[in-house]
Order: sequence, then structure tokens, then C-alpha cells
Amino acid sequence: AAAAVPASFEAPNTGVVYAHEIVLSHYSRRSIVPIENAAVSGTIFSRLWFGDIAAFEIPAYQISSYWEFPAFAILGLVCALVSVLFQFALVSTDFVARNIDMPLFFRPILGGFIIGAIAIFFPEVLGVGYEATDMALKNQLGLELLVALLIAKTAATAITIASRFGGGVFSPALYLGAMTGG
Repeated sequence: AAAAVPASFEAPNTGVVYAHEIVLSHYSRRSIVPIENAAVSGTIFSRLWFGDIAAFEIPAYQISSYWEFPAFAILGLVCALVSVLFQFALVSTDFVARNIDMPLFFRPILGGFIIGAIAIFFPEVLGVGYEATDMALKNQLGLELLVALLIAKTAATAITIASRFGGGVFSPALYLGAMTGG
């Protein structure tokens, strides 16, 4: 896990923290060196194979006035709200799915049908969404589409997890963060 995050996102420090917090659920002195070695190795091999490119190209931003700081504070509060709503959607959708009486083989069929219906209108929600994330970071999406994709990706991710499909919440969290920031 510590090697996979830097290999995917060019973020070796994030790989170290992820391995400690999520995989191990604690920090220990004994595991620091092996985890850091894994993160550095993942970064080195990824750069040797793919080249020295980042997953996302973030354009240069600058602060032009101190009056922007209140907007950044509001954005922080909105991001906190989005993260709480995302977590609520994941937990509540899983709760609903567990309490519906249906054969287990039918759950992924129903989930796939619902996600497919969402994807007809918003194909950007399928997969990890790097293209849409990159477009949001470059300010190439309109406000209405950003809000719609925020809602659609939250629903699609929650349904995916509740339907017991493979996947996680790391890339969707990046996606939602880019949409909210956009």
C-alpha cells in the first residue's frame, strides 16, 4: 500500500501516512523504515517506467488580494460539508443495501443498473475520473456541471460500495475535492 500510492499519484509522503493510518491503524517505530522504503521504491520504479509525470497538472494559482482569504475559509467549510455528506452517503447507502431483503447475487445487478443509468447522463462518473478531475483543476467545467458531477459521483461511489463492487474511495475523494474546489 505504501508503494502503490506514490506509484499512482507521485505522492511518497502520502503513501507513508496512508500505510500507517489506514493499513496498520497505528504508527510504530518498527514499521517506519520498511514503509518509507516501500514508498520510495514505488516512486522510483513508477518514474523509471512511466517517466517523471504527475497524475494531475495543476495550473499556477496566485493570490491577488487579501480579500480572497474569506473565500478560502468558506471553501474550507464547504469542503468539510462535502466530505461529511460523502461519508454519510457511503454509510447510509450501505445500511439501506444491507437491510433490503433480496438475493445476494441480485445486489450487484441492481447496483450496476443504477450506476449505468447515472452514467448515461454523466459518463464522467465512471472509473477513477482522472480526466474530469484534471478538467476541474484547470477550471474547464461550468458551475452547474461541477455540482451535478459532485452529486452524481457521490451517488455512484456509494452505490458501488453498497453493491459490493471492487473499488475504493481514494480516487473518488480526489474527484470530489477537485469538483468542490472548482
